[in-house]
Amino acid sequence: MTSAKGLHRVNGSVISHKAMVVALMRAQITGLRYAPQIANLCGANDLVHGPFGDRISTMVSLFACLTEIQTGAVDFIVSAIRKQSGITNILELEADLSPRGMIASDDDDGLFYTETHSGQMAMRKREIARGAMCLESLPANLQILMLDATSGQNFRSLSKCFFDSPVLILTSGLLADLRDDQKLAVVRNIHALLCINGGAWVATDIAFTSLVCHVHINMVIRECLEALVQHTGGKIINTRTETKAQTLNFLQGEGFSVQSYDQLELVREPKLQITDIARPFIEGRELWVMHPRSR
Repeated sequence: MTSAKGLHRVNGSVISHKAMVVALMRAQITGLRYAPQIANLCGANDLVHGPFGDRISTMVSLFACLTEIQTGAVDFIVSAIRKQSGITNILELEADLSPRGMIASDDDDGLFYTETHSGQMAMRKREIARGAMCLESLPANLQILMLDATSGQNFRSLSKCFFDSPVLILTSGLLADLRDDQKLAVVRNIHALLCINGGAWVATDIAFTSLVCHVHINMVIRECLEALVQHTGGKIINTRTETKAQTLNFLQGEGFSVQSYDQLELVREPKLQITDIARPFIEGRELWVMHPRSR
């Protein structure tokens, strides 16, 4: 059932409509394990039967390729870093409805995967994961925790989860939804944890003006975006004003060495066709890899 604007209440737990739209996009990716089950279990399919159903369906079909490329780019970099460093701990902040942790726990018994979620979403994701995986309890190498990523005290407690071993931290949507003070807190918390444990931070949610504000949007997609914003009560396109140089200066000033990669170049053969409407949103979109260094 739909509750407050932008939220969907299932079994007493709240899931954002934005997360469910992305779940629908993932379900379009052929062979992405657990994605169709998650879309069904979270109630995402109900969105296409609502007042904006036709427009949401259009959004999903046009932009599923973007989700596939982001997913593939992260998987490629995570695999490369793990091969090089031997890291066995992955921490995904605000994983929402991503199946990455479920897939990883299936494929590698030697990997310990931790997802975090704010509020009631952690409980709901555990239910969804158990349902999608047809298990009574989560695998021993997958844990789903409730955590406020902006809280330094709560974040530091994560270090004990990894037994002082290096950790690979993933963010794919968290930063885009935060205020400046919250983003700063998360960045500093990530840096502090990596200084304790070692490891790296991989992010696809660091966006700047030249990508997200100056892209030509045709009328069909503009109507879809406006309808989706009205329906979800949230931002779909980030309207921040930083340039890439300012973003680099910010991250370097917070104690990170930074590398960036073109996501499309990391995914050589996407399964979904890149639509002409989605292409401007994909071309030039970067994945960032950061390591802590002394300030």
